[in-house]
This record gives sequence, C-alpha cells and structure tokens, in this order.
Amino acid sequence: MSEGLTSLRFRQNAAEAVLNPSLRHALRKSTDTFAIKRAQGMESVPMEAWREAASAIRMQVLNNLPAYLDRFSAKASQAGAMVHRAKDSQSARDIVFNILKDHGVRKIVKAKSMVTEEIHLNAYLEDRGMDGW
Repeated sequence: MSEGLTSLRFRQNAAEAVLNPSLRHALRKSTDTFAIKRAQGMESVPMEAWREAASAIRMQVLNNLPAYLDRFSAKASQAGAMVHRAKDSQSARDIVFNILKDHGVRKIVKAKSMVTEEIHLNAYLEDRGMDGW
C-alpha cells in the first residue's frame, strides 16, 4: 500500500472517529479517569522535597564539574569509547565534522539535540557538504 493511500485512509478513519459519539465518550472518560488517577497518585508524592534534593544534587555536580567530567572520560575510555573534549562551539563542530569526514560520511541522520542547536551544528555541516537530517 502506498504512503499516500495510507495517509488518505488514516485521514478518513480519523474524520469518522471524531464524529463517532461512542468513541468520543470513551476518549473523554479515559482522559478524565487518567487525570483523576494521576492527581490521586501524586497526592502522596513529596514533590517539593524531591525538587530541593534534585537542586542540591545539580549544584553539587556543577560545583565539581571538572572532577565529574574526568571521571566520566576515564570510565568511558575504559569501556572502549573515544572521548573528545571541545573548548568551545567551534572546536566541537570541527571535531564532529572531522569524525564524519574521516569515515567518508556524506549523508547523515541525527536526532534533535539542544546541544547541536546551541552550537549550530546543522548549518555548519551543511556548509561543508553534509546532506541529510
């Protein structure tokens, strides 16, 4: 079955389902039940205490980040990974590009990542002939 035909059937089925009173009722009931059960389940969860604990852990890690990075690098290397460290966005982009180039990569598929967006990796790779996404 072609993708276009599948898409058309999906749209037709969705349009019929939206107009079906039984399905609408079932969906509303399940949505309401989920919201009620979730609220009931969360009543006993100490969210504020967990937020404070998470914040304290985050600050502890940030205050000792070089040691954590060294520890991670050592463990990752021991496990067979190759660890690269970049001093800035430009060197990070260069490292990624050189790895791809050294392996003869021309087409790439990459998951969305905030880091790659922050360092403008997509445009950098496109400017150097990489194709994909």
